[in-house]
Amino acid sequence: MKKRALQQQHCKQPLLYAFTGGILALLLAGFASVDFSLPKTLWGDHTFLLVLAKNLMSHGLLWENSDIGRPGGFSMHAFPFPDMSQHAILWLCTLTTKNPFQASNYYYVLVILCTYWSAFFALWKSFQNILISLFGGILFLFVPYLVIRSHGHDYLTAYYAAPWTYIVCFMMTKQVTTNSPVRELALFLRNWEVLLGILIMSLSGVYYLAFSLMLICIYSFVIAIIDRPRIALKGTVVVLLCLIIFSIAMYPSMHFISTNNLDLPSRFFMEQTLYATKISDLLWTWTQYFSPNQKFIDYMRDRSEREGYDFWPGLPLSIFSLASILFYPLWWKEREDTKSIKAILIFMIFSILYSMPYGLGLLFNALVTPVIRSQARISPFFTFGAILLLAHQLKQTLRDNVKIGCVLFLLTLINGWPYFGFYSLHQNQLIGSSTYQNEEKSIQNVLKAIHSKNLKQIVQLPIEAWPEAPSHHAFMAYNHWLPYIFDTLPSSTSWSYGMMRHAPELAILFNAKNFLPLGFDGILIQKDGYNAQELQAVYATLMTSAQTEYEDSSRHLLSLH
Repeated sequence: MKKRALQQQHCKQPLLYAFTGGILALLLAGFASVDFSLPKTLWGDHTFLLVLAKNLMSHGLLWENSDIGRPGGFSMHAFPFPDMSQHAILWLCTLTTKNPFQASNYYYVLVILCTYWSAFFALWKSFQNILISLFGGILFLFVPYLVIRSHGHDYLTAYYAAPWTYIVCFMMTKQVTTNSPVRELALFLRNWEVLLGILIMSLSGVYYLAFSLMLICIYSFVIAIIDRPRIALKGTVVVLLCLIIFSIAMYPSMHFISTNNLDLPSRFFMEQTLYATKISDLLWTWTQYFSPNQKFIDYMRDRSEREGYDFWPGLPLSIFSLASILFYPLWWKEREDTKSIKAILIFMIFSILYSMPYGLGLLFNALVTPVIRSQARISPFFTFGAILLLAHQLKQTLRDNVKIGCVLFLLTLINGWPYFGFYSLHQNQLIGSSTYQNEEKSIQNVLKAIHSKNLKQIVQLPIEAWPEAPSHHAFMAYNHWLPYIFDTLPSSTSWSYGMMRHAPELAILFNAKNFLPLGFDGILIQKDGYNAQELQAVYATLMTSAQTEYEDSSRHLLSLH
């Protein structure tokens, strides 16, 4: 009786446990030892988050920024980011700081909390069990996907859409006493969980919208086949509402691209083979901690070339998932509440077939669109399905909450221990590296020289077009943004990178004689964008009309007479 009373008391306090779990998630990620004023990641796609933060902090606008792309124009609409929920989180983070690195660290705090709380709520809706919700949410966070995406794919780390999609699925399955399918649909759409879930699915990026709709379609189809054909109507309406909301969010960018005769960033259907998951990736993380024999090392060399190795949610949880799929007839007892389990299992089978090299994802790329080229990013949906299966099996097998909690706690430790403290570890690795220290010193010295000479408009060489350009030797075009990102606010300096490919000023800018007429009074040369011969040719062109203000092994700043 005392144990039952304690369980009932826990069930009345889910918010307290959700808050406790969120704090625990942040501590396990390592935020207690993070320096929020310094970056965790600096190069690559992470510059998008930093530039978006700087846009908001300097101009109060997300999409446009007059400080970059001079003398033409910069617009984030040229590289559409319809991830409105992530934009909203970033906007909140920029309200309290003028440091983009601080804003990016705050962003991760909120993303981890939102993802944990979404998983907690979905598990609570399914099982009404505090321990399952508490530890299941932690299990959902500390997987390879979060750790690897946090190196640069900042918006992909915000995968709270996956639990919310499952919540919508469960709400579709919920029994309603009515003879009218339309009345049942109306009651379904009146639930705040359904409406919020639709918004989150629609506004969390094209990848997560696509995978959410795949889960909705497969789930509703399986349940309809079993015994509830009315669910097909709900699934159809959810899909249509999501597509309508997404289209509204995408319209400004698509209108901008159409008006300016731009093309979307190029993606190719065969890229799926480079971004897909492989079975060898199942053991990738664990092999970092052991010394396998040579044959195993040779086997592991065949893992994904670019991405995909974060599809599998840790070794123990992945093995359980595969066992559930392979041994379903022996494992799962036939019960009324196994309809959803069957649907989840079929979706997980689909996830593997869809994300494997030359799998269903390649067909989707070839027949529909290659925009969703990295199908292994379906991982959060696969992972949460695995956690739901695990929790269901534990509840059916053990029945006692204490035993369930102990097993989940142990599994969370075993599955997640390679990833605990990842955030502070990554920051320490970055800040302690000579590469970062030299880069930060170079940029700060360049900015000091720019401000001491009161230079107002800097042309950045090599000339690169926004949004995408091939690498020049060891130089990536996005790194042109780093001086702007490091510069303090307010700043009167503007920069050339960010000019769009269609801008007429871009072609004019390739001629150094046009720098002064276009309003530039400074030139910043990124040396790793040239080989020795090319760099000498640049100097031969510029030195007759410019003088050196600062130079190191990475950059050369000149002022124009």
